[in-house]
Amino acid sequence: MEGIKDFSKEFDGELITETMLVRGLNDEPELAEKVAEFIAELNARPIYQFQLGLQPRNGLPANEETLEIWREIFSEKIEVECIVVPEGDFTCTGNLEEDLLSILYVLPMCPPHAGKFFEKVSGKGQLKLGFH
Repeated sequence: MEGIKDFSKEFDGELITETMLVRGLNDEPELAEKVAEFIAELNARPIYQFQLGLQPRNGLPANEETLEIWREIFSEKIEVECIVVPEGDFTCTGNLEEDLLSILYVLPMCPPHAGKFFEKVSGKGQLKLGFH
């Protein structure tokens, strides 16, 4: 943790933090206070709290009530912007390659969500498969 603080003092770029909450493991409000205090000490920009419906590898994601409690606690100490993306509800602009790459640049996409994305795209007539 001290290494992160030292890095944040020397780093001139935009520092972004991410915390995945796992129900019953690290989602207690007391921990939110400590995490918010730690992030407040960093040279970080506004914190983006993503509510993505992502499934942690070993456990369940925090519920909406817990996420709201964390948002409130964080907001007392740091600037927070919330972004809510329902599970697997990725948008399509019509450019399949650009859409997929922009999603995968910032988020993992598990096979069921990828299937849902491709179904959405193909339903709009945007997906054309060809074999060479």
